[in-house]
Amino acid sequence: MIIIEPEDCEAWQMPEGLLLIGRLDPFAAQGFVDLLPQKFLPPRSRPVPGIFKQMAGTSVFKVYEGEAVKSERELKTGDAVKIPPQTPHSLENRTQDKCVVYWKFDGNVEEDFEKLKQTLSKLTFQAREKSGYKDLFEQHSRRRQEDAQVLGDY
Repeated sequence: MIIIEPEDCEAWQMPEGLLLIGRLDPFAAQGFVDLLPQKFLPPRSRPVPGIFKQMAGTSVFKVYEGEAVKSERELKTGDAVKIPPQTPHSLENRTQDKCVVYWKFDGNVEEDFEKLKQTLSKLTFQAREKSGYKDLFEQHSRRRQEDAQVLGDY
């Protein structure tokens, strides 16, 4: 279940797109990644289990064994995938369209994300508004309202 809203997240600019971090504490981390068209997030792993849900567009989720791709799965809007701890994985947007993925890690990944943030640029609220990501926030809010109607207590 998604319990954060994109507009409540810190926004960090990456060469591959935008990283939104909504929760980062010793118990869990949650956020979104907005991957630009034709971009690839390199393989990484976390010490805790994770889940990824495609919120908009399509991505290719890869799992690695060593440096070789062990499996590859196309995620379409609404699809989700779970990974165990210490599983190298990557995301790729092979399309020309927007690609937004929700991510959640159950456990402490603060150190990993603090190191990552040191290499990124934090976006101000004004820069976020100009970036075109406002559509993402509005689309996500509409989808949550639709889900709430279908699921009842959300």
